[in-house]
This record gives sequence, C-alpha cells and structure tokens, in this order.
Amino acid sequence: MKWSLWGACALALSVCAVPLARAQLTLYGIADASIVRLQAGSRGGQWQIRDGGLNASRIGFLGNEDLGGGWRAGFNIESQINLGTGTGTATNLTNQPRGQTATGGFAWNRRSTLSLHSPYGELRLGRDYVTTFIPVYLFDPFATVGVASATNFQSWYTPSLAPMTLSRASNIVAYHLPPTVVKGMYAYAQAAPSEGSGARYAGLGAGYREGPLQFSLAVAEAKNPLGGSPGLSPGTTAPDNRLGVWAIGGGWEAVKGFRLMGIVHSQHFDRFGTTAANTEVNRRVDDWLLGFTWAFGVHTFKYSHVHRNDRGATDFDPSQDGAGYVHNLSKRTAIYLTYVHIRNGNNGTYNFSSSNFAPPPGESAQALQLGMNHTF
Repeated sequence: MKWSLWGACALALSVCAVPLARAQLTLYGIADASIVRLQAGSRGGQWQIRDGGLNASRIGFLGNEDLGGGWRAGFNIESQINLGTGTGTATNLTNQPRGQTATGGFAWNRRSTLSLHSPYGELRLGRDYVTTFIPVYLFDPFATVGVASATNFQSWYTPSLAPMTLSRASNIVAYHLPPTVVKGMYAYAQAAPSEGSGARYAGLGAGYREGPLQFSLAVAEAKNPLGGSPGLSPGTTAPDNRLGVWAIGGGWEAVKGFRLMGIVHSQHFDRFGTTAANTEVNRRVDDWLLGFTWAFGVHTFKYSHVHRNDRGATDFDPSQDGAGYVHNLSKRTAIYLTYVHIRNGNNGTYNFSSSNFAPPPGESAQALQLGMNHTF
C-alpha cells in the first residue's frame, strides 16, 4: 500500500510536468534593512530603522512560456516590503496624488506587467517604470535608493509635492523595440489613458548599454497629473494642465571598475501655484547629477553631487553630496555605509525621501546610514 501511494504521487508529478516543460517560474527577492541617524538642522536628530539602503526590499515572481516561432508570453509582478514594520507600500490607481492607496496593505506596487514577446518587439501592459525614470535609475550611483538617492530631489516638484508619474505609472500600454535590431540598443514607447478622471500619460525612451560608454534619454508628458489635489491653485489642478519631463543620463567606465555617471532631469508645468494669487506660468525645475562608482574585489565606493535649479518664484535651489561604501560578504550578502548632506536655500525643506523629518526652512539636513542587504 505504501509503495502504491508513492507510485501514484510520482505519476501525478510526471503528468503535471508535461505542460510546464516549456514554461519557467522564478521567485526572487531582496531583504534590506538599515539603522539611520538623521540630523534636521536646529530641529535636532532622530534614529530610524529604514528599508532599502542599497536596494529596496521586495518579493517578486517572474514567469515565461515559449510559444514557439520566436514568440513568448511572460509576466513580472513585484511588491515592495518595509522590513522595519512588515507592511507593504502604496500603489496608485489614477496616476495622481488622489489615486494613492493606503500604505500598509500588500500591493504589487513596484511592477505588475504582462508581456507578449515576438520577433517584432514586446507588447507590455500594466504598472511599470516611466521612460524618464530610466536614465535616473541607471546612472544614479546610489540606484535611486537610500539616504543619498537622487530621488530626494528628482521625484519631487517641490519639497512636499511628488507627481505620481515621475517614477512609475499605472495602466501603461508599451511597445519595446526588439533587442536584436542593434546590439545593446533599446527603445520603447508608453501610453496610459486617463480612464475618465485620472492623468493621461505618454512617453518615449531610448538608450545604449553595451561596452564602456552607455547612455539613456527620454521624454514624457502627463496631462492633469494633479487633478483633485488640495492646497493648489485652480489652474494647477485644471484638466488641461500638463507636466512635461525630459531626462538624459550617461555612464563611462574609464578604467575597469571605475564608472563615471551623469544625469540631467527637467520638469515643466504649464501652470503651477499653491494659491490662485501666485500661479506661475511655465514653471520649471531642473536637476543635474555627477558621480561615480568604483568597484574592486569585495569593495565598492560611491559618490554623487546633485543640484536643483528651481526656476520658479520660490528659487529653493538645494544641493546634495552623498558618499557610500559597500562591502560584499558573499555573492548575495553585503553590508554598507552611506553619508549624505543636503543644503537648502531660500527656505527650502528638502530632506530624505520618506523620512518625515524635514529641517526648518532654509536649514541643512544630514544622515548616516548603516545597513545590510541580502538577495534571494
């Protein structure tokens, strides 16, 4: 009887394996946690346990099925995890601040896409990075995470306002050029409908990532990105108000392991203001970054300088210097140390993304972050 049971199980497994022979499913993830000491000018200091100092903590599933003839179906769903609290991270329904879901519930906020690959390119549907975030992600020495991330400025229009389409967007329909057209070259187009009352988004991106010299460039536009947001002028939240963004990034491996990086990122609103009386026309903010990574053996050093040119009436113009060190204990585990200093001008209150501990207007902020990262 015992042998019969084992035989039945073996037969069932062999039958189930037949339709999966050409399909693949991968579970992957990252666990990253750190201790951070924040100093917010005269407001004083604060200790925090933070997630994602080297990479954002996440869990994801990646699936592919070979359909034959150069065709393939695939999906990628990925959720961010806050290790300090065990909670999930918010996602967005309308590509506007008012469409943000509550933080804490489990959501596939980082990516949720379904793709059809063919010899003619990839059709991709779902939530994904926007075109203009790719140059920032690829050429920020801190990979847009941790206290020294470029997103301390570049995902924000003002110190307290972050349009939702600056990093990711929901409801995207995208076409990606086949990677075989030119080795190392990529290009893609994205569009997201407003679905009634949300923001309408469109973007184009291209780049080259082969050899020591790499680059990426992109443009995008969101119509009605701040619709329904409180505390802003009627013109800012009007359905016809547009946010235009363009970004250029590049990297050069001057010698083995030493890579220079640079980014220019620009945001432009047709109209912007916090009250009806001070609405500005053609309001623009520009960011640029210069930095490097230097990897040798188990060691990696990082540095970046970020500056914002606020061309509006507020003229905040903050700047940031960040330095970091990573020590790889193995292929999957590393410890890291990062220091950053933000200088605010003209009553600006820029600080570290999601820190909720801003300095008084015009004062500087500093942070020291010590953490550990494990991939699986």
